Amino acid sequence: MDNAKQDALASYRGRWRDFVAAGTTSDWQSPKLGRYATGIALTNMSRALYADHYNGLVTKGEPT
Repeated sequence: MDNAKQDALASYRGRWRDFVAAGTTSDWQSPKLGRYATGIALTNMSRALYADHYNGLVTKGEPT
């Protein structure tokens, strides 16, 4: 696998790992969300977590 593909996969997996970690408490302000996401992707993740926070929901488990 070439370096660009490895970097892209590492970034993608890191973004989801940070999103899942923030989701356990619906921390829509987690600074970790910005490590692998910017712009619209970061906004969408923050908004989803805020909606969960507002509705008293948390995330359990991990994507597979």
